[in-house]
Amino acid sequence: MLDDAPLVYQQISNKKTFNQAKKIFDKSFDDALATVEGHLVDARTQNKKLAVEDVPLSYMVANELAKRGEVDRAMNIISNLAAELTYYGQANQANIIMRNASPVTKAKAMQNLINKLNNDLTSSQKKKNVKKGLGTETGEIVLDNGLLQEYVNATDDTQRNAVIDKINQSIADQMPPTLVEQFNAMRYANMLGNFKTIERNVTGNALFYLLTKAKNRNNV
Repeated sequence: MLDDAPLVYQQISNKKTFNQAKKIFDKSFDDALATVEGHLVDARTQNKKLAVEDVPLSYMVANELAKRGEVDRAMNIISNLAAELTYYGQANQANIIMRNASPVTKAKAMQNLINKLNNDLTSSQKKKNVKKGLGTETGEIVLDNGLLQEYVNATDDTQRNAVIDKINQSIADQMPPTLVEQFNAMRYANMLGNFKTIERNVTGNALFYLLTKAKNRNNV
């Protein structure tokens, strides 16, 4: 599932950071695993930013879990790590981490990003969504399970990239047309664009979807 080549670590960390992570990993795998999973939980639930050494350490731990046959646990670490990196604008690192990941792992990472979006929504924003019939009953943004399954079942990159565009549109459909929320929606749509598997700029498409929907709502 994961590429164990030293080149990967060179691409996601510098020598000093790698050595810090390797020291933690070599001291105790169980402690390293607890550290990685604990920090990822804190990042997901409390918006705590990962330490720089958490990136290579997470990759090391996930690699070891995969070797031991604990693939699901490894996938959870990689998908959460990719979501955190993408959330904080470290798309290059996220792309390297996800390069050899399965469509299921990428789908999990996409769901993790949507969870981050919902964590960012204020109570007033959620109430506005409920009044406008957007998102879930509590006003949160939902990533359609049907689209996720369509992404996982896609047979090639062209099909998967087309599903990413559908997901972008789905998110846009659930966002109210205020400037702040438009900005957040665009930010997350562009993040989801990073999961596309061909090298092209998807920002234009994401902005087009979101701004068009906002304009249409304001004209109603």
